[in-house]
Amino acid sequence: MLHMKQAGFDDAPVLTGSITHLVGNQRIAEEKTRNFLRYRALYPECRFVFVGDNGQGDIDAGKSLTSERGVEAVFIHDIFSNGAIDSPQVPYRHAECVEAGLHLFQTYAGAAAYAATRGLIDPAAAVRVIEACLGDLQEVQFSDESQRKMHQDLVLRDATQMADVFSSPASYPQFITKISSL
Repeated sequence: MLHMKQAGFDDAPVLTGSITHLVGNQRIAEEKTRNFLRYRALYPECRFVFVGDNGQGDIDAGKSLTSERGVEAVFIHDIFSNGAIDSPQVPYRHAECVEAGLHLFQTYAGAAAYAATRGLIDPAAAVRVIEACLGDLQEVQFSDESQRKMHQDLVLRDATQMADVFSSPASYPQFITKISSL
């Protein structure tokens, strides 16, 4: 939540399910969907983005929300196949997510870049998220340097999506210029 506050989102709501519905992913999804619909009723004029992961009902909740008024996008964090940059692993329920129009992402840099290419956030905001992701990698204690390199490569790979947002290579942020020269 600290990053949300630093990015200017002081009062960003986080909607969760309830402990009484922890009986299965479908029930969790139903509760998350009900919570969203109640929240949307309070703010019918707003646009929404649902962010979840590919565990505990978020895919099912996201699928039900794609047709709801005001939902601009559904982002699903791939927490199960989040591996090496050239990993042959396919995200859990990948085909189902693609068919339903859910955007799968491995890094928050990738989610921000995609959101910027869709016009959901300002490109400058996406650049700040990507820079924060790169900065955070320096603070994480990895067991060896190869893990840091793998995660950095994932963030840089996802950051390249931002190149489409800028009008010319001269206007690219510094990290994109660095990536394109690799």
